[in-house]
Amino acid sequence: MTKILIIEDEEDSRELVSMILKREGYEIFEAGSGFSGIQAAFEVEPDLIICDIMMPEIDGYQVLQALRQETRTMTIPFIFLSAKTDKRDVRRGMELGADDYLTKPVFRKELLDAVVSRLNKRTILQNYSDAQVNELGNKITNFLPHELMTPLSVILMSSEILVKHADSIDPPKIREMGQNIHNMTTRLRRQMQNFLLRTELEILVRDPDKLQALRSNLIKSSADLLNVMAQEKARQYTRQTDLKLNLMADAPVKLKVEHFKKLVEELVDNAFNFSPAGSPVTLTTRFTPDTTKLILLVQNQGRGMSVDQINKVGIFSQFDRDKFEQQGLGLGLIIVKQLVEAYNGDLSIKSEPGVQTIVRVVLPTGLGS
Repeated sequence: MTKILIIEDEEDSRELVSMILKREGYEIFEAGSGFSGIQAAFEVEPDLIICDIMMPEIDGYQVLQALRQETRTMTIPFIFLSAKTDKRDVRRGMELGADDYLTKPVFRKELLDAVVSRLNKRTILQNYSDAQVNELGNKITNFLPHELMTPLSVILMSSEILVKHADSIDPPKIREMGQNIHNMTTRLRRQMQNFLLRTELEILVRDPDKLQALRSNLIKSSADLLNVMAQEKARQYTRQTDLKLNLMADAPVKLKVEHFKKLVEELVDNAFNFSPAGSPVTLTTRFTPDTTKLILLVQNQGRGMSVDQINKVGIFSQFDRDKFEQQGLGLGLIIVKQLVEAYNGDLSIKSEPGVQTIVRVVLPTGLGS
């Protein structure tokens, strides 16, 4: 049975809406305040929420904001019901992610039409999302074995040698084999994290509600995170002196923190991985003229990429595999591309093979017009 949560502090109004919907066969849950409404949404996980705006302590706008920040509730269709008829109130509700806006007193047909419309839209999106998940599952099933077998083979071989011959192996060799196991385990973990993130992104970008909620995130100072992530990668490659940072202080970006970290991790890792020690890896940030976008440039001097290789950036396009061990490069770059596009940004690559590569990422700041 379809579950609908009604959040309304006025008892008469709440009971009227409840009565109309119960007669249509819906399972109704009621909350008399914004706070209890948020709790009920987490507990019930309804198929639809109808919420008043003007409530004491926590109003309807705050309820919507709270629910859009949680994975379990961020995509639940949300209808505002209020006596406020000013266009600015309607626009504010829609900007926060509401699906519809009904004014009091609400008529039976108007209410039912809105409810049926939003529930039908949710069903269509869910069916489409399920189909995409199945398609992605087939892709991963075909791709995973190859990507996982290499590190697993190294881990298995090294551990078997240690188990069988530990007493006869010199300590330096044991340390070397232990380091190999550690490196391959780290590589395997990163690949699995990338696959999980790619799956999340495949689903997310096809759901307008989730995408809108995602784009509401904000990092107030990108420079701090960029500095930390870049320095960590430089230490991993023992190339601290090669790292050059030209970062704008207090430059915001509209991304989730973990997504921004992943984006920087993949770009900086590639820059170090495909350039020789002693050559510079440079990160630069600057605003577009209207300050609505932040430009991140990642530059290295090394192998470079041809036009064809740039065009083939993707999950199944790991080029020059025999000559250069990629360690997830193709998947890493496509994840960066998906992340940037999910946040309405842009990714471009300029490269001269054997000379240099410049990756340009443009991200929204939430500033300006």
